[in-house]
Amino acid sequence: MTSFCAKPKARKNLAGQVFGRLTVTGVSSVRNASGFVQWNCVCSCNTKVRVRTAALINGNTRSCGCLKINHLRGRHNYQAQRMLKDYGVWIHSRDPWYVRGVQVWGRIKKDNIPSDFRSPVEVADHLRSIAPKTCPVFGKRLTTGHKKMHDWSPSADKIDPDKGYVRGNIQVISMFANRMKQNATCEQLLQFALWIMKTFWNHKMVGQSRNFSDVNLTWYALRLGYDLTQEECEEIRNTTRKGYTVARAVTEYVEKKENGNA
Repeated sequence: MTSFCAKPKARKNLAGQVFGRLTVTGVSSVRNASGFVQWNCVCSCNTKVRVRTAALINGNTRSCGCLKINHLRGRHNYQAQRMLKDYGVWIHSRDPWYVRGVQVWGRIKKDNIPSDFRSPVEVADHLRSIAPKTCPVFGKRLTTGHKKMHDWSPSADKIDPDKGYVRGNIQVISMFANRMKQNATCEQLLQFALWIMKTFWNHKMVGQSRNFSDVNLTWYALRLGYDLTQEECEEIRNTTRKGYTVARAVTEYVEKKENGNA
């Protein structure tokens, strides 16, 4: 008895096709949990999603989820109506930058904060464009994608609180740093830092330490009347002999600088 093997069906190429609000850009290298092929799609709201073949062809998935929200009807659509009324657009919760855009926009409207943005989408796009990879204050990597905000989540900060959320006055720092800064002025932050140094820092302990962090080096140099830059701190770390303390390393470096030999 002869057995025949069925020829596997050729995979349909959906690239370039449009299904509802979704435009297929190509096949994804990632399969879903059941092992089915998925397609990379871009929604009309600019959200990128992966959808399996059957869901596209059968019409079960026609958007990233925004279509369902915008089509809500009846007395149970309070959240959708509220967002559309306040912001004029549905912000997909899976994009962390759009979530932050909505949060900033809500503060702008609630507290009448000055702003030159016209929508939460503009806020989100601006934050995404200026966000660094690491926190400028602590040097820790900024991470998104968590369900809740954490210490190293990116956070929008007003450089000058009185100017509000306007382009050029916004920086992205970690949530941890932003909680410490809040709406304090430069003078208030400097006063707080001086109090911390006087209350909790012992210059002898720092001087005898072998922890060559930027904070220790800069603080000890300030006691000698010299303001170290970040590049100079790195130079001290690279050139200091093994076994040196912070006090000895900084003192020798400052003396060389003052004598013009560094």
